Amino acid sequence: MNNYLQTIINKYNEFNKYLNSINIEEFKQLTREELIEFKNELPSYFSFRYLNSEIDEIIKEKKLQEYPELLGVHHYPEIKELDCISEEDKIKLDDFISAWGFNSYLHEYTRKLRDINKNWEHEIVIKILEFLTSKQILKRYYRLYVCCDYIIVDEEKINKYLRLFELYQRELSNKEGKEFDELYSELDYLTCFCPDCDNEIEITKEMIMDTVNDPNYLYKIVKERDKSYDNI
Repeated sequence: MNNYLQTIINKYNEFNKYLNSINIEEFKQLTREELIEFKNELPSYFSFRYLNSEIDEIIKEKKLQEYPELLGVHHYPEIKELDCISEEDKIKLDDFISAWGFNSYLHEYTRKLRDINKNWEHEIVIKILEFLTSKQILKRYYRLYVCCDYIIVDEEKINKYLRLFELYQRELSNKEGKEFDELYSELDYLTCFCPDCDNEIEITKEMIMDTVNDPNYLYKIVKERDKSYDNI
């Protein structure tokens, strides 16, 4: 290690050893007034400079100098392929998804996303969400409204509901009958519990069709960011 840096560490260790060597029992020999005066004055000598934070900033600057690609899109490199927004907005979008976090939900009106897209036309926002979904960065979900609130279901489950109702409306072959029974069991016998009032609600075809025809999508971040640069 550099001699200058080693000297700083040695001083830290020296002072720490001194603090650890203080015999607290000796304080019992002092008067209460002396201890109060000492305790009140002591904080003024403990405004240590937090070198770790300052050094972290310098390390960050040096890392950016060494890897300037970190100044651009790097958490989700696929975003570079977008051709409908500026390079600056691509970086903001990349940083937003990374900061929002893996397994988190968002929608087109999420406030922090709107802070980025306030100058985008609505069609651009939709195009970007569809792009991120096609790249399997996001997964699209439906909000299925039941009673007082909604439950979150993915497209696969919606399609299973639609298939179940399709089978329900006609005479079934043995194979279709088995498929119907499996779907009926998997979908919890077409019932769910309202998240607010805990009432048991029957899922109807009309509820599914309302959801499909007037979708209010949620998107879940299902891909972790690229961590290639984390430990270098």
